[in-house]
Amino acid sequence: MAAGLFLAGCSGDGVDRTVPLESHDFAYGGLESFTGAVGEKVEFEMTNKGPAPHEFVVIDPDGMTMGGIGPTAPLAVGRKKLSLRKPGTYTFACFVDDHLWRDMKGTFEVR
Repeated sequence: MAAGLFLAGCSGDGVDRTVPLESHDFAYGGLESFTGAVGEKVEFEMTNKGPAPHEFVVIDPDGMTMGGIGPTAPLAVGRKKLSLRKPGTYTFACFVDDHLWRDMKGTFEVR
């Protein structure tokens, strides 16, 4: 999996940082070392490097869906701004077709 590059600082579009990630063949790359900060507003930027559509849905520590990047075509880029309001473990997953069953999911921490 590819390592992510995090762009720090406040950008002109109201986010604290942009978090790039990749989706491909039932896996995500780039979030292995990502940790969010409580109150931080991030823009997730997913590049689909796989042959099928993928999405990136984020679920907060209470199990509530926060939102995410909808189905994104191969070689396309999808973006979503989210505010990380609570500390804890957040889950992300792809709900396209059988991708979740193929274990296309992961977690990140917010402190």
